[in-house]
Amino acid sequence: MSTYAIEIADKAMALLQAKPFEPAFKTFKRTPMRQVSPGDLPLLGVYILRETRSPDGDENAGEPRFFHRLHLGIAGAVSAADDGSQLAALETVMAGIDDRLLTDPTFIRMFEGIEQMDRRSQYAIMGETPLAEIQIEMVVTFRTYWPPVVPDDYRTFHVETRYPKKDTDPGAVQQVVEQYDIEQN
Repeated sequence: MSTYAIEIADKAMALLQAKPFEPAFKTFKRTPMRQVSPGDLPLLGVYILRETRSPDGDENAGEPRFFHRLHLGIAGAVSAADDGSQLAALETVMAGIDDRLLTDPTFIRMFEGIEQMDRRSQYAIMGETPLAEIQIEMVVTFRTYWPPVVPDDYRTFHVETRYPKKDTDPGAVQQVVEQYDIEQN
Protein backbone atom coordinates (compact mmCIF):
# COMPACT_ATOMS: atom_id res chain seq x y z
CA MET A 1 0.00 0.00 0.00
CA SER A 2 1.16 3.51 -0.64
CA THR A 3 2.23 5.88 2.09
CA TYR A 4 -0.39 8.34 0.85
CA ALA A 5 -3.13 5.75 1.52
CA ILE A 6 -1.84 5.53 5.10
CA GLU A 7 -2.01 9.34 5.38
CA ILE A 8 -5.66 9.28 4.26
CA ALA A 9 -6.55 6.59 6.82
CA ASP A 10 -4.65 8.47 9.55
CA LYS A 11 -6.53 11.69 8.72
CA ALA A 12 -9.88 9.88 8.89
CA MET A 13 -8.97 8.44 12.30
CA ALA A 14 -7.77 11.84 13.58
CA LEU A 15 -11.04 13.49 12.53
CA LEU A 16 -13.11 10.78 14.17
CA GLN A 17 -11.13 11.02 17.41
CA ALA A 18 -10.96 14.84 17.50
CA LYS A 19 -14.44 15.46 18.85
CA PRO A 20 -16.15 12.71 20.86
CA PHE A 21 -19.36 11.20 19.57
CA GLU A 22 -22.36 10.68 21.82
CA PRO A 23 -22.20 7.99 23.04
CA ALA A 24 -18.40 8.04 22.96
CA PHE A 25 -16.21 5.22 21.72
CA LYS A 26 -13.99 3.68 24.37
CA THR A 27 -11.38 2.14 22.06
CA PHE A 28 -9.92 3.19 18.69
CA LYS A 29 -8.04 0.76 16.43
CA ARG A 30 -6.14 1.09 13.16
CA THR A 31 -6.25 -2.63 12.39
CA PRO A 32 -9.23 -4.89 11.62
CA MET A 33 -11.02 -6.21 14.69
CA ARG A 34 -9.94 -9.84 14.89
CA GLN A 35 -10.46 -10.25 18.59
CA VAL A 36 -12.58 -7.99 20.76
CA SER A 37 -13.04 -8.20 24.51
CA PRO A 38 -16.06 -6.72 26.30
CA GLY A 39 -13.75 -4.12 27.89
CA ASP A 40 -12.92 -2.70 24.43
CA LEU A 41 -16.53 -1.84 23.59
CA PRO A 42 -17.78 0.45 22.17
CA LEU A 43 -15.00 0.39 19.59
CA LEU A 44 -14.24 2.29 16.38
CA GLY A 45 -11.73 1.08 13.81
CA VAL A 46 -10.35 2.76 10.69
CA TYR A 47 -8.26 0.63 8.39
CA ILE A 48 -7.16 0.07 4.82
CA LEU A 49 -8.98 -2.86 3.26
CA ARG A 50 -7.37 -2.76 -0.18
CA GLU A 51 -5.64 -0.44 -2.60
CA THR A 52 -5.47 -1.00 -6.33
CA ARG A 53 -3.31 0.87 -8.81
CA SER A 54 -3.88 1.05 -12.52
CA PRO A 55 -1.87 3.00 -15.09
CA ASP A 56 -2.73 6.67 -15.42
CA GLY A 57 -2.45 6.99 -19.20
CA ASP A 58 -0.48 4.64 -21.42
CA GLU A 59 1.52 2.16 -19.41
CA ASN A 60 5.28 2.11 -20.03
CA ALA A 61 5.13 5.56 -21.65
CA GLY A 62 6.98 8.15 -19.63
CA GLU A 63 7.37 8.18 -15.87
CA PRO A 64 5.35 5.72 -13.78
CA ARG A 65 1.90 7.21 -13.08
CA PHE A 66 -0.90 5.46 -11.24
CA PHE A 67 -4.60 5.93 -10.60
CA HIS A 68 -5.33 4.57 -7.10
CA ARG A 69 -8.58 3.16 -5.71
CA LEU A 70 -8.32 3.04 -1.92
CA HIS A 71 -10.89 0.97 -0.03
CA LEU A 72 -11.05 2.55 3.42
CA GLY A 73 -12.87 0.59 6.12
CA ILE A 74 -14.56 2.23 9.10
CA ALA A 75 -16.18 -0.07 11.64
CA GLY A 76 -18.04 0.62 14.85
CA ALA A 77 -18.85 -2.18 17.29
CA VAL A 78 -20.95 -2.40 20.44
CA SER A 79 -22.14 -5.17 22.71
CA ALA A 80 -25.39 -6.67 21.52
CA ALA A 81 -26.16 -8.16 24.94
CA ASP A 82 -28.62 -5.41 25.90
CA ASP A 83 -32.13 -4.61 24.70
CA GLY A 84 -30.86 -3.04 21.47
CA SER A 85 -30.30 0.47 22.80
CA GLN A 86 -26.53 0.29 22.15
CA LEU A 87 -27.18 -0.79 18.57
CA ALA A 88 -29.58 2.13 18.07
CA ALA A 89 -26.94 4.52 19.47
CA LEU A 90 -24.33 2.97 17.16
CA GLU A 91 -26.62 3.54 14.17
CA THR A 92 -26.80 7.24 15.05
CA VAL A 93 -23.06 7.56 15.57
CA MET A 94 -22.23 5.78 12.30
CA ALA A 95 -24.53 8.17 10.43
CA GLY A 96 -22.58 11.01 12.07
CA ILE A 97 -19.30 9.60 10.73
CA ASP A 98 -20.42 10.35 7.17
CA ASP A 99 -21.18 13.91 8.19
CA ARG A 100 -17.87 14.37 10.01
CA LEU A 101 -15.69 13.04 7.18
CA LEU A 102 -17.57 14.26 4.12
CA THR A 103 -17.95 17.85 5.30
CA ASP A 104 -14.33 18.33 6.34
CA PRO A 105 -12.42 20.17 3.58
CA THR A 106 -9.00 19.00 4.82
CA PHE A 107 -10.11 15.38 4.38
CA ILE A 108 -11.90 15.85 1.04
CA ARG A 109 -8.89 17.67 -0.47
CA MET A 110 -6.71 14.60 0.10
CA PHE A 111 -8.19 12.72 -2.86
CA GLU A 112 -9.80 13.32 -6.24
CA GLY A 113 -13.16 11.81 -5.43
CA ILE A 114 -15.27 9.26 -3.63
CA GLU A 115 -16.17 6.49 -6.05
CA GLN A 116 -18.61 4.68 -3.79
CA MET A 117 -19.61 3.97 -0.21
CA ASP A 118 -21.03 0.73 1.13
CA ARG A 119 -22.58 0.20 4.56
CA ARG A 120 -23.36 -3.14 6.13
CA SER A 121 -24.28 -4.53 9.52
CA GLN A 122 -22.86 -7.69 11.01
CA TYR A 123 -23.74 -9.63 14.12
CA ALA A 124 -21.39 -12.14 15.68
CA ILE A 125 -20.26 -13.69 18.92
CA MET A 126 -16.66 -12.99 19.94
CA GLY A 127 -15.85 -15.44 22.71
CA GLU A 128 -18.92 -15.04 24.89
CA THR A 129 -19.67 -11.46 23.82
CA PRO A 130 -22.50 -10.88 21.36
CA LEU A 131 -21.30 -8.17 19.04
CA ALA A 132 -23.08 -5.79 16.68
CA GLU A 133 -20.87 -4.11 14.11
CA ILE A 134 -21.60 -1.52 11.44
CA GLN A 135 -19.03 -1.33 8.65
CA ILE A 136 -18.62 1.48 6.15
CA GLU A 137 -16.43 0.91 3.10
CA MET A 138 -15.43 4.11 1.33
CA VAL A 139 -13.65 3.91 -2.03
CA VAL A 140 -11.61 7.05 -2.72
CA THR A 141 -9.46 7.79 -5.75
CA PHE A 142 -6.19 9.67 -6.15
CA ARG A 143 -3.18 9.72 -8.46
CA THR A 144 0.56 9.39 -7.93
CA TYR A 145 3.54 9.73 -10.22
CA TRP A 146 7.27 9.25 -9.95
CA PRO A 147 9.40 11.57 -12.05
CA PRO A 148 12.71 10.04 -13.07
CA VAL A 149 15.85 10.69 -11.05
CA VAL A 150 18.35 12.27 -13.44
CA PRO A 151 21.79 12.40 -11.82
CA ASP A 152 23.26 14.59 -14.60
CA ASP A 153 21.03 17.62 -14.79
CA TYR A 154 23.11 19.38 -17.49
CA ARG A 155 23.68 22.72 -15.80
CA THR A 156 27.03 23.58 -17.40
CA PHE A 157 28.33 23.30 -20.97
CA HIS A 158 32.13 23.57 -21.38
CA VAL A 159 33.62 24.15 -24.87
CA GLU A 160 37.31 24.07 -25.83
CA THR A 161 38.62 24.06 -29.38
CA ARG A 162 41.97 22.84 -30.73
CA TYR A 163 42.04 24.21 -34.24
CA PRO A 164 43.17 22.96 -36.74
CA LYS A 165 44.40 19.77 -34.93
CA LYS A 166 44.29 18.61 -31.34
CA ASP A 167 48.08 18.75 -31.00
CA THR A 168 48.21 22.39 -32.24
CA ASP A 169 49.96 24.77 -29.88
CA PRO A 170 47.16 26.88 -28.31
CA GLY A 171 49.47 29.95 -28.47
CA ALA A 172 49.95 29.66 -32.26
CA VAL A 173 46.25 29.87 -33.21
CA GLN A 174 43.59 31.63 -31.20
CA GLN A 175 41.41 28.98 -29.53
CA VAL A 176 37.92 29.18 -28.05
CA VAL A 177 37.47 28.27 -24.41
CA GLU A 178 34.00 29.01 -23.13
CA GLN A 179 31.70 27.81 -20.37
CA TYR A 180 27.94 28.24 -20.52
CA ASP A 181 25.60 27.98 -17.53
CA ILE A 182 22.31 26.49 -18.69
CA GLU A 183 19.29 28.16 -17.12
CA GLN A 184 17.00 25.72 -15.30
CA ASN A 185 13.23 25.89 -14.89
